[in-house]
Formats: sequence, C-alpha cells, structure tokens
Amino acid sequence: MNFDQEGVAPFLGILSQSFSSGFSSDQADKLAAAIETLPVEQTGNWEYGVTVNGKPERVVVVAFKDDIDAPDLAFYSSAELAARIQKQLESFAQAQGW
Repeated sequence: MNFDQEGVAPFLGILSQSFSSGFSSDQADKLAAAIETLPVEQTGNWEYGVTVNGKPERVVVVAFKDDIDAPDLAFYSSAELAARIQKQLESFAQAQGW
C-alpha cells in the first residue's frame, strides 16, 4: 500500500497493538523513523518475531520509497495474519480518506 509519510507512524502504532509481543509501540516508532529516512529509490526490510493469540508468527515489513513523502509498504506473514493486516490497512486507508 502506498502511504503518505505522515500516515506511517500512526498505522504502525495501530499494528503494534495487534501483537502481544515482538512489535511494541516503541519498535513501531523506530520503524517509522527508519522508513522516513530511507533514501528515495531504495528498499528496506525489517523482520519481527511476534506473538498473536499465544502463537509465534513472523512479520516482514518491506518499504520502498519512490517518492520522498510517499513510501510503499508491504507486509508478509502467514496467510491468516497477512489477511488480518490487510483488513487493518484497508480500515486505516478509509479512515484517512485515501
């Protein structure tokens, strides 16, 4: 999903609430800052071992910055968790009027 840079931190903060461990709000803030400083035309990826409903999961976040203020973010995980993140992305985008 393509984000406005100012929407990255709020979404990652919401996402951090989905996990009982492995991706805290502090980690969400650090990731948002890393994405913000990512050079244009560069890709970054970050991997987190999270816990969802007592079950360990792996989440990979990939960011590509084709524009200084509009990174593209992709999230990779199990099919179940990826579908859950997709719903959160859609809900967030709708709330932002995107």
